[in-house]
Amino acid sequence: MCTVHLLLKINGSWKIRQAAVHHQLDIGSGIQLWLFGDPHAAIKDRITEIINANLNYREKYETVAASFKSSLNVHLEIARWSTQGWRLYLLSLEETVETLTSKFVFRNSPRSQLDTDDLFRVQEYEGKVNETVMVLESNGDNLESLRNFYIMLVEESGFPTAAQMSCRGSVKQFCSQLHELIYDVKMQIRRANILVKTVADRKAIFIQFLQTETAVRAEGLSATMWRQTEKASQEAIAMRIITVITLIYLPPTFVSLFPFAWYKHEGVKMKKRAASMEKEFPDVFNETPGLTGSFS
Repeated sequence: MCTVHLLLKINGSWKIRQAAVHHQLDIGSGIQLWLFGDPHAAIKDRITEIINANLNYREKYETVAASFKSSLNVHLEIARWSTQGWRLYLLSLEETVETLTSKFVFRNSPRSQLDTDDLFRVQEYEGKVNETVMVLESNGDNLESLRNFYIMLVEESGFPTAAQMSCRGSVKQFCSQLHELIYDVKMQIRRANILVKTVADRKAIFIQFLQTETAVRAEGLSATMWRQTEKASQEAIAMRIITVITLIYLPPTFVSLFPFAWYKHEGVKMKKRAASMEKEFPDVFNETPGLTGSFS
């Protein structure tokens, strides 16, 4: 049993699906058993076109050689399907990556419109490309294992002699077609690896550009803070100058106002004292003209 990765286009978008395939063939009787584990039933119609009990049954399964060849045809159909669509899928990935990264790769692009959402999308498609490489390598390994298995099978000593020559011819034809599919898979793997490197390089440029923008903004913020600090320093110096001037001119002002305040205070005291004496000696003040009110 092996797992095959199939590429399907569902509602306009590409989806990678898995299908498990199990095959048994009785070399002595030509009876074969196929088991397909496909939750989406995508492989059912493709296999039904090849294995149909009501269509040329005797011609396909009446001998060991015919049954052996029919099993190879099923393998070949599954192999073809596992290699279909990857070229178009990689092309769509290349176009999407080019659209996302052209903003910061080309000099004339409006880089000011970039944001972290673009970086997240580039990261998302980088993951898809890496997944594609892994899936293609898995499919390629399965195809090579399948080819090597049947090459060794027809050379086994226990293989029926009567059908060996015919089966060798079928395997030779099968391996020839399988070789083309393996070559196509390897070419798509090389193409995907180049795309992985391209995405990684452009993502690094993108990150560097975002870091540069962050540094420029931080530098502008630092310059603004420096100007504010310098302004505050100048204001502090001005306040110190005002304080010094105040300390220089305030004492003389206080001293110049002190005699006037003292004279006024003494005048009030003398008025109070005269009023008290007038109450205490009214006869004296009444008999002495001009004495009353002399302190007013």
